Amino acid sequence: MSGSPNSAGEETDMRTDNTNTENAMSGVDGMGVVGSREWVAGCVDPETAAERATVLVNAGRDAAATTGDRAGESASRAYWEREAERLLAALLHAAALAGASVADVRRWACDPAGSDERVAALLRESGSGLLLADHRRFVDLPARPRCSITASLVSLLAPVAAADGGEVA
Repeated sequence: MSGSPNSAGEETDMRTDNTNTENAMSGVDGMGVVGSREWVAGCVDPETAAERATVLVNAGRDAAATTGDRAGESASRAYWEREAERLLAALLHAAALAGASVADVRRWACDPAGSDERVAALLRESGSGLLLADHRRFVDLPARPRCSITASLVSLLAPVAAADGGEVA
């Protein structure tokens, strides 16, 4: 897998050791939700999709904090996490409408051009203008910031997708 530029323009490998995130995800917020289908199932409701996206981003942040990975925390990092959260809410909602899984959400995030039409159609049909706008904003970003958001999202979803035996690389 090739690297992707981070917000500083440095190459980063999107494959990560997800041990700490997996531990944080195991009992995330008392939701008792482990597999990807369970994470997606309730996301037909846009509010539920937003809540679950927040939980996943917070779990990733907490896991990074336990390893000291937050030493370089900045407004920039918080911005990318928030953008990943917004995109994740839109993609979880679209996945729930399509009967898709977290592995599908990861694929959609990694291939915005290839998935744009399907995801946008699902979001339009749901009537969730805010989630559609968040997705559209992501798709229209230049490659570098889009890669930063995608890298954040992919690492957050790896443990959830792995719980179902989904592709995590």
